[in-house]
Amino acid sequence: MLSLLGTPRFADGPVPLERVTYLLALLACREEWISRDELVLLLWGDVIESAGRQRLRQLLYRARSFAHADGLEADATRVRLVGSSDVRLFRSALRDQRLEDATLFYGGELLQGVQLPDHPELEEFFASEREELASQYRRAVLSSSGFLEPTQALAMLERAVILDPSSDELVLEGLRRAAGVDAVLGQRLYDVHARALRSLGVEPHSELQGMLESAAVPAPRQWMQAAPSKLPVPTTAFLTTVAAYSATTRPARAGTIIAMARA
Repeated sequence: MLSLLGTPRFADGPVPLERVTYLLALLACREEWISRDELVLLLWGDVIESAGRQRLRQLLYRARSFAHADGLEADATRVRLVGSSDVRLFRSALRDQRLEDATLFYGGELLQGVQLPDHPELEEFFASEREELASQYRRAVLSSSGFLEPTQALAMLERAVILDPSSDELVLEGLRRAAGVDAVLGQRLYDVHARALRSLGVEPHSELQGMLESAAVPAPRQWMQAAPSKLPVPTTAFLTTVAAYSATTRPARAGTIIAMARA
């Protein structure tokens, strides 16, 4: 199986980070036929039409020598990938509402560590897909963990924070579930989150430390009700600050923070 979530791999071995792999990643993300003209635009940008089509023909021919390109199909005007990939399995599980299964297929951000500054169209495509997949993963974790026993939920949330350490939502839920159950895990989640943000020159929200030290952290639903808050600031002010904080820091979060968080 072609693995594109996290470090790209095939059959337990690395794959070359070159144009054949990027072509396969494009096709795996789209899960349908893509016109040759669109592929030329994404892979080579504003190139002369005839030259771009010739380059694509050569690329498709060369791809036959790569084991991880098995399942590549093409006709006169279109190309698609019918082979299995973790991206396809992840999105299929989401469509079938198998959220817990989906979280297991997600192994990290799309093409982790790959940057293509010399190919702006390709970089923009992968950046959009990367954020969409990460967002879908966060929602799946937050939804499915609510139906699990505490130990299972905490294990899922710990893995999620390691894979996406800058996520405010995952850390907030992890701290809530760990409160009064596993103080050591709560501290570990906070440390991973703080280290990832500081690697980008951003400090974690000051209220997270208060939540970490709290003996009982109220659930998010309770924060939005009129019940007295245990936070040292008004509940609405805290939620507004967290929302603004998340919105301003999310665009700056680079793919390399997962490796930094694991260090």
